[in-house]
Amino acid sequence: MNEFGVPLFLNGHSHADQVCRYHDDGSIAQTPGHFGRDRSKLHYVAPDGTTRTDDFSQAELGGILSNGDGTLFVDTTTTSASLPTGEYWGWRIFDLELGADRLDPETLGYPASEEFLGTHPKEPDNWFSSLGQFGMFSHPSYFLNSRRLDAGPEHVEFEIENGLNVAVDGSVLVSLETGSDLSVEGGDLLWRRRGTNQQDARVRYEVSADETLRLRVEAE
Repeated sequence: MNEFGVPLFLNGHSHADQVCRYHDDGSIAQTPGHFGRDRSKLHYVAPDGTTRTDDFSQAELGGILSNGDGTLFVDTTTTSASLPTGEYWGWRIFDLELGADRLDPETLGYPASEEFLGTHPKEPDNWFSSLGQFGMFSHPSYFLNSRRLDAGPEHVEFEIENGLNVAVDGSVLVSLETGSDLSVEGGDLLWRRRGTNQQDARVRYEVSADETLRLRVEAE
C-alpha cells in the first residue's frame, strides 16, 4: 500500500486501539496496542518482526507517526464485544479530507483525558492521555445516545445526548404523511422526497460537546 501511495488504512472490529505508520524500508512506527509490547511507550518494528524501539528516541518515533508520509494504519476497538486487551467499546468519528498530502493521526482519535482513561478501560494503568496526540483512542460509543421521544403520522421528535468531549454531527431519516410544507426545529433539512401519501426527509443535526439536543420534524 505504501508503494502505491495509499494514505490511510482503517481496520474496524479489531478489538484493540492502535495507530501505525510505514517508515523507510517497510518498517513500522506504532503506538502500543497489539502483540503484548510495552504499553508505556511507542515502538518501531522491522519488516521481519524484529523490535527496534531502542534505536530511536520516543520523540523521533512520535515524529514519524505525526509527520511521516507513509501509509497510516488505524485500528478501532469494536462497538459490541469483550475486549481482553483492556480498551473500551468505541468507534472513530472524523472528517476525512480526500486528496490531502498527509493525514494527521490526531484528527482520527478521541482526545481522552487521564480521568476518563483511569475509570473506563478495563486496565487503566496501561493507557496515557499523551497517546491521544497520535490518534490512539476510539470514541467511546456509549457516550452518544439517540432516542425517539414522540411520534405521530405528521410529526416526530428525537433527543440526542452527546456525552463526548467533542461535537458530533449526524442525520436522521424520517417518514411522515405528505404535507404542503415541512418544519424542522433543532436541525437542517438536507433533502425531501414526496409521494402521494407519504414523504421522506433527511435531517441533519449537530450536538456540542457534553450537550443534549431536541430535534423535531413536522409536516404542515
